[in-house]
Amino acid sequence: MARFDAIQATAVGCTIQLRFEMDSGGVLGWQLFDPSTGAFLYEGEWREIKSGPVDVLVALPAEEGRYRVQVAPVADRTRYIAIDARVAGDKAEMDVPRVVSAASERLQRFPAIFEATYSAVMRAKLGLVNEDGNDPALVAEVALDLAHDRRHGVRRSLQTRVP
Repeated sequence: MARFDAIQATAVGCTIQLRFEMDSGGVLGWQLFDPSTGAFLYEGEWREIKSGPVDVLVALPAEEGRYRVQVAPVADRTRYIAIDARVAGDKAEMDVPRVVSAASERLQRFPAIFEATYSAVMRAKLGLVNEDGNDPALVAEVALDLAHDRRHGVRRSLQTRVP
């Protein structure tokens, strides 16, 4: 697993100039993602490096938006340098680069993915697939119906509920 030290990054126009030290040599590459969807956008050129100081130039798209840059050895992408950047006009802004693991990134996204999936399943079971889930009156109505049924010992199949 690669170790990254002395990480420094500077935005120049729509380019990020990244400098760091790496404890091992090998082929280094970088990838660009859409952080809101996780969609892979493209990959930069791979290059052979030796251990020690490394300089990398990452060209961001000219299109305005948010981007995630990931820099890592090609042979082992379990840990990488992550840079969240934004392009506005003809210049890029970026957050402080950080070293993250692929596992911690997946774990961080899990609650949102679980919540969305659970919500979709429950809405389908309640027969609310075509309803607005943010409608407070509808949510209150369903909650009252379920509470009433529970108090009166009614066992209703949620799959047959018609809104």
